[in-house]
Amino acid sequence: MRFKALPIALAAAALLGGVCGAWAATTAGSKSDPFVSQSFADGDYSESVLTEAFELIDSSLGGAESGSAAEGSYNFEPGGEIRLGFGGSVALISGSARISVASGEIINVTEGAVAQSGSLKSGSRYLAAEDSSATVSFDSLSQVYLSGDVEIVSGRSACPFGDVKPADWFYADVLTAVDLGLINGMTETSFEPNGSMTNAQVIKLAACAHQKYHEGEVTLQNGSPWYSTYVDYALENGIITSEPADYNAASTRAYYIAVMYGALPESEYREINSIPGGAVPDISESDWFYDRVYTFYRAGIVTGSDEKGSFMPNSSVRRSEVATLAARLFDESARRSFELG
Repeated sequence: MRFKALPIALAAAALLGGVCGAWAATTAGSKSDPFVSQSFADGDYSESVLTEAFELIDSSLGGAESGSAAEGSYNFEPGGEIRLGFGGSVALISGSARISVASGEIINVTEGAVAQSGSLKSGSRYLAAEDSSATVSFDSLSQVYLSGDVEIVSGRSACPFGDVKPADWFYADVLTAVDLGLINGMTETSFEPNGSMTNAQVIKLAACAHQKYHEGEVTLQNGSPWYSTYVDYALENGIITSEPADYNAASTRAYYIAVMYGALPESEYREINSIPGGAVPDISESDWFYDRVYTFYRAGIVTGSDEKGSFMPNSSVRRSEVATLAARLFDESARRSFELG
C-alpha cells in the first residue's frame, strides 16, 4: 500500500504521539513519552532507536521504495547536500543542517508533525511522503543517519565509520591509517575509537607497518593462532626481541610505543621538536621505554595526553591513538610541532 502525504502525517502522529489509553496525555518526543529511550532524553539519539522508529512506521504504512543511499550513518562536510525522495529519511546526529521542502510534505516522525523548511532538529527523523521531495544542506561538519530514497549530491566524507565524526581530533588520522591498510574498523561501519588494543594486535600493526614501508604493500596473513604470523615476522625483523607475557592483555601506551618504534628505521624519526630530557613529567630515564618515547615526542609523532605533555605509560592505548600514531609514522605532514618543558 502506497502512502499519501496527509495519511502519513496522521499515522505518524498516532504511532508516536501517545494516543494509547493512559499515554494520551503525554507529549510526543518528551521525557514523559514511554516510547522515548533514555538516550533520546539525554540528547544521544542512538541509531537503534532511529532504526526501530522507521521500521515501525514503514511496516504499519506498507513500506517505502528503496533509494540510492545505503542505510546507515554518514559524515558530511560543510556545504554538502542530499536530496530526499519518497520514503527517504534523514536524522541529524551531530552538526547543523537545513532542510528545504521542494514538493509535497516532509514528516517529522519523531514529533508526529509536518515539517517546514528550516533548520533540522537534532535527534528528529524526517521522512518524505509520496510525491514529496526535499533538499538538505549542511552548514558545518555533520553526521546523519540516512535510509530509503536518498541521493547524496555532494560533500560526503570519505569516512565509512559512523562513530568517527569530522569534528573528532583523530578523524583525518583514522582515514589515513585505514587507507594505508594499517588498521581496519571493527565492522564496516564502526571503528570504535575508544576501544583498546591487545598486545597481539599491536604486534600485528607494527609488522604490517614494517612490511608496508620496506615492501610497499602488506601481504601478511593470519596464522594459527591468528597472531603467530605477525609475531614470527616481528621477531625475524627485530621489531620485538621477545614475546609478551599475555598476547590478549590490553596493550599499555608504553608497550605500544616501544613496539611501533621498530616498525620504521631510525632515520625516519627526524627531530622537529626540541624536547629536553625530563620534560615529560611521568617518565624517567630508568624506564625501559624512555629513549623511544622521547624520540617520538621529538619527531612530532606523540604530543602527550594533557597540557603538561604527560605520557601516561601504564594507560591502555585507544584505537584512535593507534590510528593517529600509525598515520604520523608514514605521513610527515601529519606530525606536530610543539614545545614542552
